[in-house]
Amino acid sequence: MADEPIVGIWYEDMETGRIFQVLDYTASDDVIDIQYDDSSIDEISLDEWDEMELETTDEPENWNDMMHEDFDSEDEY
Repeated sequence: MADEPIVGIWYEDMETGRIFQVLDYTASDDVIDIQYDDSSIDEISLDEWDEMELETTDEPENWNDMMHEDFDSEDEY
């Protein structure tokens, strides 16, 4: 069982190797909004979270570059 999710922290799922950041979590909702290191967004239930083998990890090295590329390519003024 993993500790309670912390918004803004990066985690690695040790079973799948996927890295993600917690975007939002409200205990009363039992839903955790996450963003993977490929910038895809997902949500998982608190039950799923509790079954995951997680370790905290650093923000991916290229994360800021990826976010700027996504912003620049998708937003037109």
